Amino acid sequence: MPMNSVLLPRIACRSAISGLASLTKFLQPLPTCHHFAVQRNSSKQLRRTSAEHRKAASDAQSARGNHFPSAQLASVTWKPQPTLFKSPKPACPVYMMHGLLGYKEEFAAFGQTIADRTGHAVTAFDARNHGESEHIDGMNYISTGDDMAHYMEANGTKEAIFVAHSMGAGSAISLALRRPDLVTGLLTIDVGVSDAPRKTQLLEFLKSLLKIPLRHGVSLEEGRAAVRKILLAYEVEPFIVEHRVLPNIIEKDGKIQWRINLPIIARDILNLTQAPAGIQFANLVYDKPVAILMGGSSDYIKADDDGLLYRNFPKAKIQRVPDAGHWVHLDQPKVFLEAAVKFINQLTTT
Repeated sequence: MPMNSVLLPRIACRSAISGLASLTKFLQPLPTCHHFAVQRNSSKQLRRTSAEHRKAASDAQSARGNHFPSAQLASVTWKPQPTLFKSPKPACPVYMMHGLLGYKEEFAAFGQTIADRTGHAVTAFDARNHGESEHIDGMNYISTGDDMAHYMEANGTKEAIFVAHSMGAGSAISLALRRPDLVTGLLTIDVGVSDAPRKTQLLEFLKSLLKIPLRHGVSLEEGRAAVRKILLAYEVEPFIVEHRVLPNIIEKDGKIQWRINLPIIARDILNLTQAPAGIQFANLVYDKPVAILMGGSSDYIKADDDGLLYRNFPKAKIQRVPDAGHWVHLDQPKVFLEAAVKFINQLTTT
């Protein structure tokens, strides 16, 4: 599937509920179809409470430690056209970070325009265990934030502006609270300070994907089509299928395989569905400009989160975007683009 076919069409408005609630149906036993079979998931697993999930994530993280080895990150950069600026600004870079199962290419529709309209070089990253970045043991918001710090150190970058969605925003929040000297400003897209909704369904969905054996001896198009048929038959929301699952199935060395490190992501997903500004960061403050874009139809940020957001980010400005779900930048690309350009330019002029 060409990447631009994923990026360019405007995606119909949807909420996180419509995007993920149907995943529970996928947990029922699936019939054999195109040589795929998914085993029944234990109903006992679905009865785990939020407290049990938090404890499980905490225990797992404690057993492995908060810090994992740093990962080498893949990236793509857009530089401002020199003809648009008589004297190029000595501007810090803008770093864009995707959410769970995302990829750096989803920012391709915005990168060059943001660079040209702000004078800042724009770099989008694949997170660890995603896309072309290193597949490595362990994922939590400390490690994903530290990956950015290590990248900046390796490239001699003293500070950067971060524009980040969901999981990527959690990583940027972790970095901003622990290393505010590295973060000039922060624009987050639909991430709050509470645990993410539907953690159980998301965990079970990832585990179910692991049980789908990818076919060999077929074309990439045929391999993706077989997975699409299964997921759509069980009413997995089409956006999830077309924009989060199928682009992560690739052909490499003549084999159909996952582009993501699915076993590690599934194992550590509870680390990534806990509040990014959690207990260990509760008393930390990032006292620089923060813009928060919330999807008007999304339930990722709770109604009472505003006060908690200001606890960690006293200078935060919150914008609720109508007719947008969890993927604000894809549901309302023009609104996102204007918000990002305005935020970056205000940082430059203040």
